[in-house]
Amino acid sequence: MLTQIKHSGVIILIIAMLSWPHIAAANANKTADIRILIDVSGSMKKNDPNNLRQPALRLLTGLLPADSEAGVWTFGQYVNMLVTHGNVSKNWKELARNASHEINSHGLYTNIEDTLRDATWDWDKPDPERHRSIILLTDGLVDISRDSNTNQESRSRILNELLPRLQQSGVNIHTIALANEADENLLRQLSSATQGSFTKTTTAQELERVFLKMFESSAEAETLPLQNNTVQVDNSIREMTLLIFHKPNAAATRIIRPDGSTIDQQNNDDKINWHNENNYNLVTIQEPGMGTWVIDADMDPNNRAIVVTDLTLKTDKLPSNIAINDHHDIDIRLHENGQPIISKKLLHFIKVVATLYNQQGEQEQQWPLLDNGLRNDRTENDGVYTLALDKHFSQGRHELIIDVDGTTFSRQQRLHFEAFKYPVITAIDTSVDGIASLYISPISGLIDPDSMNVTVTIDNEKQPRSVSRQHKNEWLLELADLDANKRHTLIIDISGKRDNTEINTRLEPLFYGDEPAIETTSHTVNTALEAPHTGGDTAAGPTAENIHNETDIPDENSLGTNLLILIQVLLLNAIAAGLIFTVYKKYKTKLQPENPLEELTHE
Repeated sequence: MLTQIKHSGVIILIIAMLSWPHIAAANANKTADIRILIDVSGSMKKNDPNNLRQPALRLLTGLLPADSEAGVWTFGQYVNMLVTHGNVSKNWKELARNASHEINSHGLYTNIEDTLRDATWDWDKPDPERHRSIILLTDGLVDISRDSNTNQESRSRILNELLPRLQQSGVNIHTIALANEADENLLRQLSSATQGSFTKTTTAQELERVFLKMFESSAEAETLPLQNNTVQVDNSIREMTLLIFHKPNAAATRIIRPDGSTIDQQNNDDKINWHNENNYNLVTIQEPGMGTWVIDADMDPNNRAIVVTDLTLKTDKLPSNIAINDHHDIDIRLHENGQPIISKKLLHFIKVVATLYNQQGEQEQQWPLLDNGLRNDRTENDGVYTLALDKHFSQGRHELIIDVDGTTFSRQQRLHFEAFKYPVITAIDTSVDGIASLYISPISGLIDPDSMNVTVTIDNEKQPRSVSRQHKNEWLLELADLDANKRHTLIIDISGKRDNTEINTRLEPLFYGDEPAIETTSHTVNTALEAPHTGGDTAAGPTAENIHNETDIPDENSLGTNLLILIQVLLLNAIAAGLIFTVYKKYKTKLQPENPLEELTHE
């Protein structure tokens, strides 16, 4: 009996090992479920006067892959389901394109609470088959009533009721603050608590590019590298969508096929869907021919070639928010018809390169990756290329581009993340009742909120102030006792745990008040925290005022002394000049040849 059990265990183990690639592939292919929430309150007339939310939405919905799910909601005083949530198809995209023209700025209020509640009615528990995302665009505060207390209660419900439920359901909330009037602190909390991204823009002109980045964070897009506006199409590609940004008055875009023929908005066929906007073209081509395609338009780093193909590039998902000294291993693999490619003959010709860029678009690091079982690669010739992100990241946004060159084909994928120096975000804001407060929120994955403790030392107080936890993801300290007409220094200490590792960190100082802060040449915490000398010893040196007086008021004795010194300097300079001239004449005479011809003939 024991022998039979052992044999059965071995058989089960072998089956599990053989089926592992299929299990991994299934886990990697989550369905993207994206809920898009767009503010239509009256303030948008000022912040988006040209209603650029419309083409931005058309760009986003036009890029969504056919195997995803999506819905669009608008909100002002009330919430409206602009595009019914469902499977993304050609018909759904057409409905979204037509409905986008209904986006306006007629709303009386900014009801963020109800739109979050209505758009996520079915998200009450995690779904391992779906990658859930919310894209929330607003330019205002939580505003549902003329009564400020009612608005504050709504904001509290978002943080105390809605946000914990959305965290539990595994959603990533990507937020966009359009203009300075938006509740930036709330939007940052929603994103940082759910491994989402926060973007602030003061101009609606940037919305299309912001939506593009959020699309790439929310859906796995299969793309081809674009080099000098050319793209190599292989025979496995069934559909290609070209996103081409251009200036409003630029010449009409043309696309040159591999056979040299051209297509444009006026000259195309039934296999081409050409959509034109003031700032971009979105061109979908069914069954594009194999070879080199050329985009005849100005080059733009945000141009994309998104494809539908059986030959796909799969990468592990990278958290949207990481610490600057984190270590993350990312496995990269090619799939054909849903199965990982492990053929040694094919893998021999594949080159994989990962390149990291900062938010200015500057290259920070590049890694050529090999499937040879050495360094960070775990197993030789298993079709898995492992990227070890173990460098010290700079603070801010980053884009990681994975390029695969297989000689006869190429693939590309872009990952976006933000690196943080500290595990929390901080802000000093004034509430509607005029009370200034310090807000502190933990960043998801960087510290356990239930373990977090916060203290603040103000202006070298002997006893730090304890900061109370207002909501699940918000700590608050009122600053009503501080004189707003003076500059105050706030030193924040954070303690807690991250994956059972103790965290004790001191943030860089925050300043509150109107008095200008003293500029320093160093931004390190220790230097910034050095207290000024406050002892009673005044003999340490002259004050700035004393130095100013001593240099500005002339003294008669000092004038006579300075005149004598000037005469001595001039006399010494004259003597030195005479000596130099005499030595120069002797040296020149010695070098001068007796006969110039001797120098030419060396005789």
